[in-house]
Amino acid sequence: MTGYEFLNRVIGRGIEAAKRDYKGDKLKGAIRGFEECRGKDSVALAALLKQANEDTRKAHRERRADFWYWRCREAEVEWVCNVLSAVMHVNGRKTIVNPTARALMLAHEIMNSEGKMEVWDEEEIDVAVVAADGGM
Repeated sequence: MTGYEFLNRVIGRGIEAAKRDYKGDKLKGAIRGFEECRGKDSVALAALLKQANEDTRKAHRERRADFWYWRCREAEVEWVCNVLSAVMHVNGRKTIVNPTARALMLAHEIMNSEGKMEVWDEEEIDVAVVAADGGM
């Protein structure tokens, strides 16, 4: 499994869960957050998370009616960064965020879905997901 395949599985599972859990603006924001993560490396994901956080704070500060759209977008970008950070952590890399236990569990489950206990090799991580020292 390549890094981008892993990322797409995280995104796919996330969208499925969002469709079960959210409706309306929350669902639209969540799906946007997941889709914005597609094809990005860790540097781009870190920048996206920062922007999503700023957008949410702005919506909150302005007491906008679409606050939950922005908050759900941010939450899902953060979740993708969390799960990717779990893999980065296991491989001794700088992470985007501090991975949670749930993110480590999901990363382990996805990586083992092909019956393998191993993580990506060093070169694959560098090329597919993590730019050199790409964490924050």
